[in-house]
Amino acid sequence: MAVDIEPRLAGYALQLVSEWALYNSEEQADAAIRRMDGELSAADRTAIIEAARKQRAAYVARRDQRAARVARVAEPEGSIFARQRVPFGDLMRRGVPPVRFMPSPTLGERLFYSGSLFLLAGHKKAGKSWIMAVQAADVLAAGGYVVYIDQENGVELFAERMLARGVDPEQADERFVYVPFPSEKPSLEHLRAEFEAIGEEYPGAFVVLDSLRTFMSRYGLSPNADVEVEQFLGPIMAAVKNMPEDRRVTVGIIDHSNRSTREGDEYAAAGSQAKAAAVDAVYFVNRVDKFSETVEGLMKVNAVDDRRGRLDFERFYKVGGQGEGKPFHIASVDADEVGAMGKAQASALELLADHEGEWLTTTRVVESPATAGKAAHLRRALELLAAGHPHVHSRPNPRRRDSTLYTYDPSIEKAAGGLQIG
Repeated sequence: MAVDIEPRLAGYALQLVSEWALYNSEEQADAAIRRMDGELSAADRTAIIEAARKQRAAYVARRDQRAARVARVAEPEGSIFARQRVPFGDLMRRGVPPVRFMPSPTLGERLFYSGSLFLLAGHKKAGKSWIMAVQAADVLAAGGYVVYIDQENGVELFAERMLARGVDPEQADERFVYVPFPSEKPSLEHLRAEFEAIGEEYPGAFVVLDSLRTFMSRYGLSPNADVEVEQFLGPIMAAVKNMPEDRRVTVGIIDHSNRSTREGDEYAAAGSQAKAAAVDAVYFVNRVDKFSETVEGLMKVNAVDDRRGRLDFERFYKVGGQGEGKPFHIASVDADEVGAMGKAQASALELLADHEGEWLTTTRVVESPATAGKAAHLRRALELLAAGHPHVHSRPNPRRRDSTLYTYDPSIEKAAGGLQIG
């Protein structure tokens, strides 16, 4: 807006505009002009005040117009959610990609979904970190990346574990990103972007957080509060599921179970029930028998929550007992070889071996004080031994219909094709 004022007075008007908010009346503005130049006439002062008022009004109008334009730009047109739709029909026509699993030859294939978020829960010293270390070693051996963010073990302990699994240091330099007790962390608002960045830098990486409780505490969040669990796990799940398939990471988070949690409980992870709802799968690690480098023990892993329904209900592993200085031993074993069935097989085999060369009836084995286990387990144990043990043999009982005799005899040659389980 052009304002008519004598050039000699224009400077005074501009200065008055810049100080306008300081004055509550024309009298105060007039006094301010007199302080600028005491020789100005009353008419000059009136002209300056009028020009300043018009310039100020023009400035306010322009400011309000700019604010209105910004508001129009910021205000979305239509639904925010609807703008984010995906080409769903195209995916249906192309076909949904098949479910993929991470390579896990040591722990047994088809254990962990690829491109997923899962929790590995269990009691203290159950073997959770060992499971993650073993899986990390398998991913590295398959040529993949591993990003391990550790707030519980420390670099020396974890280096020992990776060496115990035979990981090559050169391999670790190239594809293993180990971060112990990070001093910096992304904000909650940038947590999704952080995992997307990991996918960009290390496509398809296996990302491990050890553990959920310690990470949530860094953000001042409680693992017992549903909403706060969602605040932490939600952005991670969003990043995993929305990455392009060739960059999609798999995130495994170690979590602790309550002291009262037992195998078969509906909720394996401690605290909020929202944990199970926020991830693809929850596993419960149970140390059945203690293990060390000199003592072989037994570990059991149950899939207690499975969004896709493709996982085994349980898996067993013989762990440890490898001896000092030797690679850490872990081997998947069949359920029939451990637990009640395993004990039944062991006691039945011992009884047969004590009567080497003698043919024993099923009843004699089942009812013997030397055997342990339910009758059904012992009968099944005899069948499994005869089918797989190289020195256990069976034949029909000629004295009793639908009855079988069993013997332990190394001198009898086993028929070809027997499964070696002994």
